[in-house]
Amino acid sequence: MAEADRRCDALAVVRGCIETRRASWERKGVEVGTELPCGPLPWLSLDESMLCKAVEGALDSVAARLHRGVLHVAMWWGNARPGGGRLQMEVYGDESAGVSLAFDLEKHPAVSPTAPIDVSSRALLIDEHSARARILQAQCACLGLEIGAPVAAKAALAMAAEAPHRMVWLGGRAADIEVRRLASAIRRAERKCGFPSARIVALRDAGEDGRWPDIDAAVDWPVSLDHLRAICATVQPPEESLSDAVRLLFLRESRRDAVIIREAIDLGDWSTVVRHAHRIKGGTVVLGESVVCAQAERVEQAARHAVPDRTQLRKLLAELEAELRGSR
Repeated sequence: MAEADRRCDALAVVRGCIETRRASWERKGVEVGTELPCGPLPWLSLDESMLCKAVEGALDSVAARLHRGVLHVAMWWGNARPGGGRLQMEVYGDESAGVSLAFDLEKHPAVSPTAPIDVSSRALLIDEHSARARILQAQCACLGLEIGAPVAAKAALAMAAEAPHRMVWLGGRAADIEVRRLASAIRRAERKCGFPSARIVALRDAGEDGRWPDIDAAVDWPVSLDHLRAICATVQPPEESLSDAVRLLFLRESRRDAVIIREAIDLGDWSTVVRHAHRIKGGTVVLGESVVCAQAERVEQAARHAVPDRTQLRKLLAELEAELRGSR
C-alpha cells in the first residue's frame, strides 16, 4: 500500500469515523470505546481518505452484528517485517468476531519501547477471544515478554510444567469455577516443578470486586500497558509450602471424610454431612486447594437445606472425590 506524502493523525481520523455513527449505535444500545493498548500513536504517512474508508468498513461490519454491548476499536504501532513500522487495528465486540486492519509503512521504523521486564521472561496466553489475544500479544511484545499463540487449557497445563512463566493470562472470568480450577491446576504444576509463582491474571465482570484463590489480579478489559506492566513487574517468591508429609496427611483425612459423607447421605444424617464437608473445606484452605475447598462448600451448603436432595448431594460428592483424587 503506497504511503502518502503528508502525515495524518490516524487516531483523529478513527475518532471522526466513530462520531458520525455514535448516535445510531447508541439508539440500539451499543457503546463505543477507543483504546491505545501500547501507548500513543505517531503521526503517519497515510492517505486520510483511504484510512477513513477502511475504518468505516470495519466499523459497519462489526456494528451490524451487535445488538447491544460495547464496540471496541484498538490501535497500536508496532514492528513490520522486514523493517519499517505497522499500524494495527482491531475492531471488535465483547463476544462477536471482529475485523483486523494492518498498514505497513517503510518510512516509519517502529521504535521499540524500553522493556522493564527481562526479555527472557515468558507469558502464557489462554484466551479464545481472537482480537483480545492479538492485543495482548502486542502488549507482551512491548514489555519484552516472550509469548506465543493462545493455547487451550490442556496445552497450557503442559506448558506450565515445562518452564516457569512471568505471567499467565486466563481469558475467562475470575469468578467462573472453570477458570479457578485451571488456576489451581497451574499452581500445582508450579509447586511440583519447583517453579516460582507466575502472575495469574483473569478478567472480572463490571463492578465486581473481590479476591480469588490462586489468581493474583482480576482486571477489567481493556487493560492498559501500564497496568499490565505493574502486574508483571515482579514475580512473587515461591510460597512457603507445607511439608509433603503434612500435605499427605491432610489429603488422606479429607478422603476419609468423603467416605463418611457418602455413608451419611445414605442414612439421611445431614448434620454429619455438614460437619465432615466443613472439615474438608478447612483442611484444603490450608493446602491452597481452592477448587476442592469450593466443592466441599457446595456439599456443605446443599446439606443445610431444609429438605436436602440426596441425588444432588451424591453428584456434588462425586465431583468432590474426583478433585481429591487429583490432588497430590
